[in-house]
Amino acid sequence: MSGKIIKLTPRRKPKVKICIPYYESLCPQIVELGEQLITGGIPGYDAALWRKEGTIIQFLRNQAIDDTPELDWDFLFFIDDDIGFPIEDFRKTTIVWHDGKQYEIYYMVALIKQILDHNLNICGGYYTARANPYLPLVYKRLDPNLLEGPWIQILKPPDKGMVEVDAIATGFLCIKRNVFEAFEQRRQKTIKIRDEFEKWKAENLDKIPPEVQKYLSVCKPEINSPFWIDSIYDPTNQKWVDVGEDIYFCREAQKLGFKIYCDFSVGLGHLTHKYQTPEAYKHAFMADQVNTHLQWAKEQGRVSPIQEFIDSDDPKEVRYGG
Repeated sequence: MSGKIIKLTPRRKPKVKICIPYYESLCPQIVELGEQLITGGIPGYDAALWRKEGTIIQFLRNQAIDDTPELDWDFLFFIDDDIGFPIEDFRKTTIVWHDGKQYEIYYMVALIKQILDHNLNICGGYYTARANPYLPLVYKRLDPNLLEGPWIQILKPPDKGMVEVDAIATGFLCIKRNVFEAFEQRRQKTIKIRDEFEKWKAENLDKIPPEVQKYLSVCKPEINSPFWIDSIYDPTNQKWVDVGEDIYFCREAQKLGFKIYCDFSVGLGHLTHKYQTPEAYKHAFMADQVNTHLQWAKEQGRVSPIQEFIDSDDPKEVRYGG
């Protein structure tokens, strides 16, 4: 029996487009991260780095989808230039495994790989706002049955683990290509409906009641919103409502049937004049709980058992829990 030669085609690596939108100059940490990605790559992935400067970040996010069409990417990964850690932490390395092989890579690159490896449609890391009390930038809807919100922040997030959420900040967020394709398919349907409606309106304008004509001039159904937008128009009250670019995108993605996840084990810093990490929120939140408790005890005419710690000469003895 003669032998048969079978040519084995190497398995295609998933392709990821790392997008860094920024305002004014890039912070040194993100410059360093870019250099790490360019020189070392991400084990198991083909990566390309896109970055662009502008004054309005949500415009840059929308541009990132269509810019560099020659790149055939499977994942789009946003990393904002105010996300990360002090520069010395960027230079730390860690060990990861891929296809049975061990790789030593930079810590921040490992966090990117961890999010990518989940292979989810929408998945991001966890970080908090930059101002006290450093509220978590992950959200659930107050009523799970109302896609239009309102949204509330998850005030007691887990220390680690993957959790489905209703909205998440875009500063360290991975999105699969099929999510954007679904957005585009919906947009094309909207354009078709718009064209048919405009034709009908032109032929029947004299039959449309004046109040309906006024509504149509206000809500402007011919406008197609992009992926990220800060505000939406409320035609009932005739005013713009600020929902935030992140919540807008997440809401529209959920309408299309996509689930959103946060990997709470990927805890990131948020840069202002100093880095604010999730631990800062926990401390501030616990401190607020203590103050609320003390106020309650005062109103009840009681002496709080933690008052002795607060009155202590050694402030290190004051514990806010845990």
